Amino acid sequence: MKNQFEDGLLEVCREFRSHCESVNQLVHFDDDILGFAVNVLRELEASEEGAGKRMKLKNAMSAVVNAKENKSLKGRYEVILNQCLVLLVSYFGSALSDMYRLSVSEFLFDPGSEYLKSKEIKVSVEEIFSYEVGIGADLGSILIDKAQISFQDMQSVSRTFKDYFGVDIAKDSTVNDIIAIHIARHAIVHNAAKLDNKRMKTLTGAVPRNLFLNAMDGVAFKVTEEVVAASIKQMEAYLTSLTRKLVAARENPPSRAT
Repeated sequence: MKNQFEDGLLEVCREFRSHCESVNQLVHFDDDILGFAVNVLRELEASEEGAGKRMKLKNAMSAVVNAKENKSLKGRYEVILNQCLVLLVSYFGSALSDMYRLSVSEFLFDPGSEYLKSKEIKVSVEEIFSYEVGIGADLGSILIDKAQISFQDMQSVSRTFKDYFGVDIAKDSTVNDIIAIHIARHAIVHNAAKLDNKRMKTLTGAVPRNLFLNAMDGVAFKVTEEVVAASIKQMEAYLTSLTRKLVAARENPPSRAT
């Protein structure tokens, strides 16, 4: 069961990395488009006859190449970088949710989590039948719904994995960066990328961290390619660490919440 559990967690990590690759493709979509345009123009230049036509094509190609090399179109697509961050938060939350579901199914078996086994939930017969694969296999989903567990709140994430599975997650720079990413995501979706006073205070308290160090109350921030890359790195590091901790905790599961 241990190897199967670990394999399941590693598959979640692989799926998250695959999603991150799709985000990276979105970040660099303009390079792909401009690269395609350059290749087409080069083919046309090689096939055209006449100095005048070749010169026009050469000028057009030069303009496209300059746009590509100088990234002069990036400013027009800043909203896409913001949305890349929003996508990452969704993918990260989904990965955490999948890990939680896998862990619930695993920690039901001896030696299991007494806290998990003693958890009381209120669920109707109609709700039981609404789950596709049965209440046993879908217990994690039921607990998420009934306990209102949020995987876009790192305090909730830390408390959940601690209480249910005995996993301690230190509030280090990785966690603080992810807290900052969640705050930025909320601002992008709800407030035109501007931090309100409440979230600015939360961000200020998330130290040490490396992301959004220059964010200001009420001033719209810009997500850069570097921020997206750093966000992916920190999220992957967190999921890798969580996988190791869950596998280790399986050998010594918690008896109760602390």
